[in-house]
Amino acid sequence: MTIDEAVQRVSIHLHLSKEMEHEILAEIRAHLEDAVAAAIRKGEDEQQAIEKTITKFGIEEAAPEL
Repeated sequence: MTIDEAVQRVSIHLHLSKEMEHEILAEIRAHLEDAVAAAIRKGEDEQQAIEKTITKFGIEEAAPEL
């Protein structure tokens, strides 16, 4: 899964105004990208860092709850 796919999974469960949805998704994306960048700086490979970050943030579990 990519960060784009993770954000898309969250977006399909949001039922907000376009402006609010955009702000929330931008914030989620920023947090995911920051966490991935930190993991890469620690020596993880990019895909592994993305997968661990998505798991850590609970995207798979949390998205349907939104």
